[in-house]
This record gives sequence, structure tokens and C-alpha cells, in this order.
Amino acid sequence: MDLAYSQAQTNIARRHQTASITGGIFISYRRGDHGQSRMIYEALTGRFEGVFADTETIRPGLSWRKVIEEAIGSCRAVVAVIGPDWLGATTAEGEPGLKDPADAVRRELEVALRRGVPIFPVLVGGAGMPAGDELPESLAAISEIQALTISEDVPDQDLRRLVELIESELGSQAPFAPGKAPDALAPDASRPEGDQVPSTRSLKELMDGTGLKFLAGDDGVLRVPFEALRAGEVVVYARELSEADLHFFAVYLPDAGRLGKWRGGDVDRGLLRMSFAATYIKAMVIDSRLLLAAEIPTSVVTPSIAEGVVRALARLGDLQKGDMRDEGTWRTVIEGATIDQATYTDLNLDRLREETLATLTGAGLDPQEIDESSYLVELDIVEGQPLKVAVRPHQLAVSLIAGFGNAKPKNKAALRQVLEINSRANIARVGIDHSGDLAFLYEVPHLLPPHLEHASAQFAQLLIELASSDVVES
Repeated sequence: MDLAYSQAQTNIARRHQTASITGGIFISYRRGDHGQSRMIYEALTGRFEGVFADTETIRPGLSWRKVIEEAIGSCRAVVAVIGPDWLGATTAEGEPGLKDPADAVRRELEVALRRGVPIFPVLVGGAGMPAGDELPESLAAISEIQALTISEDVPDQDLRRLVELIESELGSQAPFAPGKAPDALAPDASRPEGDQVPSTRSLKELMDGTGLKFLAGDDGVLRVPFEALRAGEVVVYARELSEADLHFFAVYLPDAGRLGKWRGGDVDRGLLRMSFAATYIKAMVIDSRLLLAAEIPTSVVTPSIAEGVVRALARLGDLQKGDMRDEGTWRTVIEGATIDQATYTDLNLDRLREETLATLTGAGLDPQEIDESSYLVELDIVEGQPLKVAVRPHQLAVSLIAGFGNAKPKNKAALRQVLEINSRANIARVGIDHSGDLAFLYEVPHLLPPHLEHASAQFAQLLIELASSDVVES
């Protein structure tokens, strides 16, 4: 199946946010093992370039999950520091932390195993090597790796053995630098920080950073296959739009295909509810084909956000027509898709709120506080008529939400027309909110002034199209 979108014409660049640690060593550890990990870090920095000690070397303000995943992807080896509390009874239910898919240490090691990065288990504090049945299935292979113990009596000798072991295992590829410790990943005042930094990576390079398997076609479309419980296989497509400065992720809804004369008002209503409830993702109809899509500006998309969106699309792509008729079923699937995104997307919420408020104030919009993290502004949309927009920074995005006059779709045909209108908007979309009204939604990982202007223009376009299509109940 081919996406009904124009051929990509340009590769939009975005610069990597962290200092280069290619060829380096990543140290994974629990907070309780900080002292021993610091000792290991100091020993390795004397012999290798680019030693990355988990959060030790992350620049303030950067997403630790994003930096960690990108760091492991560029390292030559991972040192897993295993202390007495490594399994970590950290969940609210008292379950070992490694059983939580969102556990940081688990994610670090899963990324390493998935990408074939050598792992060196190091036992500290008298800890023993966990058995395979104590680990989640995704980490079971670690129990079969020979571990090295750092004793409290003669740590220097054991640390030298660790250095020698890494050099021996990596051979000529070891990042050897006798007597030289790398510079810390300190902020560079000469360049912009964070997602405002222009990129130098293509879509393929961005997707390479996720570790997901995909097929690259001659048409510039990347196809990411997923095994689905009911649909058999779901394929998520990724492509670069031309001058719209967007990465685009989409999946066909199984069991729908070409809609033809099929009319499913309940299904269409469910899809429009999903468009409002699922972060980044909207439902739309193009050339009688039903698509689920996510559009994000390349100026803010990262590998971790891309992976979260692709996995969420894959989960939503497993929906069937019958599911969309049942509100409880599709709501459960949407919640699962949100968890997928949250697992791979980690925004600094406090910083996001500060940046959002600064952007709104800088644009002269006089933001009125709705609650401790949400603001109300008025955007001039059509002929000076303001539209009240709620701006809500949350864990996954900054959402701009606007209703207009408690408007509802007038009939089943109007629902399908709204889905078609969604295909003509970039990033913005129309959905049905919790009260059953039509509402505009625009979501980005970070709100910057250009995004605010784009949202205003998109809302104006949607408002005009809804009015001219006569789909709103009078």
C-alpha cells in the first residue's frame, strides 16, 4: 500500500543535541550504587574516550531518556553496575523495578541488547548475578554473561581487570586514550540548545536512532512492520513531506481499506473521538482510504518521540471496525497508545511550562492561568475575530485546544466530511471532545513562536472549511 501524499523533495536537518560520544562506554547503574559507579567512571575515563555515566554527564535541560537512548546507540560497550538493590523494589505495588517496562535501567539494557552493544556486568556491594528467571524476558540473556566483581578490599586491582577485559573484548575497536579523560558534556554557549537546534539528519538517520527495524523504499517511504494481535501485521509508514517541514507517520486502519460507499457513523464518531484523545495522532480520509496519522515538525522531533509515535500508531492500527463502535474498547487502546508514547517520550515538564509561558507572553497574548499548568489565550483567526485557545503543556506535548460555539456534526455524512477535512491540515486536526462537540487540536513537543503562528493559520483554515462544508449542526 502506498501513502496518498506527495513525493518527498527535501531532507530537513536537525542537529544532534548531545556532545559526541561515538565509540565510548555507557555506565548503567542504580542511584544506590552511585559511589561504586563513580569509581568505575573515574577508572574508565583514564583509559577510554567518551565515558557516559548515566545522568552524570547529561547537560541540564535535556531529556535524560532521549540522551540515554542516543548515547547507548553510539557507544561501543555498556557496563551494567549490579548492586544489592539492582532488581529494585521501586514500583508502587512493590514489584521489582526491572519488571516495569518504563524502568530506566531496564530500558538502558534493552536498548543495548536490541542494538547488539556488548554488555559487561559488574557486581558491587557484595551482590550476586541475578538468575534468568528473576529478570524480564527481554533481559534474560544478561544472566548468561560472565560477570566481574569489584571487591571492597582491592578495588583498584578489580578495576584494572575491568579495563583489560573491555580492551580485550573490543580489540582494536576499543576507544583507547591513555591518561586522557574526556571533557564533560558541558553546555556550549556558542550554539542554541535543545530542540531549537537545526538538524543535520535525514528521516532515515532519525529512524536509525530509534533502533526499530524498517524497510526503506526507493520512493523515500520507510515501512516499519509490527505483529498485531488481531490484524496479523500492521505497517507504519514514515516519510518526509516536502516544504512543510514535517516528519509524517501513518498506518492504515485494518479491515477498512477503501471505504467506498460504506457508511459507519458510529465508527466515524469513534475515530474523531480518537483524534481528540490520542496525542499527536489523528484519523483522516484521503482518496476514500482511512488513515491514522501523526505529523510533527522536524524542528522538534527526536528519535525517542518518533519511536513513541510509531509504536502508538502500530497499537492503534490493530483496531477493527467493531472496536470503534465500542467506546470502552477504543478508549482502552488509546490509553495503551498513550503509555507507548510516554515510555519513549520524556519531556522536562517544568521547563516545558516555562518555555510555553514565555512563548505566549513574548507573542503578546496575555495568557490567563486556567490551573497551575494550563493557560487561556485568544488567537486572531478570521477577520480579527478571536478564538479562545487552551494551551496545556503535559508529559507528551504542548496541546492547543479550541472549541467553537458547542458545535456538533449534523449527521453521519458530516462525520466523514470532517475526516476528509483533517487530511488537508498539517499537524492541526478536528476531533470530538468529551462533551461530544467538535474541537480543534494542535500538538507539538515544544511550543515555539513559529508553531503558534502555524496553529493560528491552521485553525483558521479548519474553521473556514467546516463552515463552507456545512457539516456543523445549526
